[in-house]
Amino acid sequence: MTKSTKISLAEMIQQIEKTLNTMKMGIDQYENSSHDQSQKDAGLRNAVVFGRAVTNSLQKLRGTEVGREDFDAWYTPWQKKLKEDPGFKFLYKLRSQILKEGILKTSSGIKINHLNIGDAYKLMKKAPFNVKSMFIGDAYGQSGFEVILPDGSVKKYYIELPDYINVENILEINDVPHYKGYYNNEVNNTATLLDYYYKFLCIMVTDAKLKFLIMKK
Repeated sequence: MTKSTKISLAEMIQQIEKTLNTMKMGIDQYENSSHDQSQKDAGLRNAVVFGRAVTNSLQKLRGTEVGREDFDAWYTPWQKKLKEDPGFKFLYKLRSQILKEGILKTSSGIKINHLNIGDAYKLMKKAPFNVKSMFIGDAYGQSGFEVILPDGSVKKYYIELPDYINVENILEINDVPHYKGYYNNEVNNTATLLDYYYKFLCIMVTDAKLKFLIMKK
């Protein structure tokens, strides 16, 4: 049997803050990986999983010197908000799907911020031999050329787009609820839901720190 690691209340709250920071790193990876779909997916999964890990870790404060009664008096109103918010309930189900089944249903696409005829012409000049067509943003968010092989079959030849063609990969969780959150946050896509979830957890963790650590001194 593995022994549980005993750490102080201050150390436990510090670890919770690190878990929250890991969630934020996932959000940043998702939002900033505009040219790499796999990085966006990894960031998205980390944000969902570690967000839930924050609330799981907070519940462990019940077993510290805080005590069950004081902890439950503090946690119950927060728990009620978590359970009633449609976006948080949605993310909780996603987290279970990711951990238990490895599934995260998303839709991908591409947003072209700048592309003109001259840019496309310059790109075609660098195309491999026997090109059938050029594509920007396939199902995997990649770009390149369709090339006709000697046997007549057509294969995709992927390239990295030059800087003068400004495109952005889009990756959205399917069926994100649209609503207004507790802090007048407008939730209407993946990014706004994750940012709202992070904001809520930041306030929750700060409140726990004030209640059980700073005000106890």
